[in-house]
Amino acid sequence: MYEQAGVPVNVAHGMFESRKKEVSEYMSPLNLFQTVDTARLLDMPLLILHTIWDNIGHDFLSRMLAKKSYRTVGEILEDVLEIPEFIASSKVKNGPSIASGSEKSRAGKVVVSFTGGTNPSKELYLEMAKAGVGTLVEMHVPQDALKELRKLHINVIDCGHMAADSIGANIFLDEIEKRGVTVIPSSGLMRVKRGNSK
Repeated sequence: MYEQAGVPVNVAHGMFESRKKEVSEYMSPLNLFQTVDTARLLDMPLLILHTIWDNIGHDFLSRMLAKKSYRTVGEILEDVLEIPEFIASSKVKNGPSIASGSEKSRAGKVVVSFTGGTNPSKELYLEMAKAGVGTLVEMHVPQDALKELRKLHINVIDCGHMAADSIGANIFLDEIEKRGVTVIPSSGLMRVKRGNSK
């Protein structure tokens, strides 16, 4: 993803290796078995697909935004707000918003970052700025990352985690329902059915 944005692959890979270590250290004290153990006790099959759904949502939004050339961040936001999951999240005051820059800010090169399991290191944001990235469309951005992005004059559209997650989930779940599986939305999933999800 970062190579496609113009960051040399060796630089992106090296920076993500150090970021993976940080995330691993954060995750190590957490109880990662709670959900699995609960499913086992309930004798319920369990399959975890979260990253796959992120990848599907990333691909969906990247393809959508690649169809047009954007002059301003406001123009990008207008198109993002047409997506049904973001319409639903906006109704509950949790819709996409500009977290860095303004509606009139020049868009530059637009990069969607809906996948990867975590946000990149601050150093990788600097490499993205060097590669000419002008606007990031993100699921969510931590405050420390936003401070860095603002310094680098990189615009950010923060789409909101649950609605962004729901895009990939919905595209996948549409296919599962075609196979006779009943889907019961819960835990933040904003269920939207698409006629043709490809």
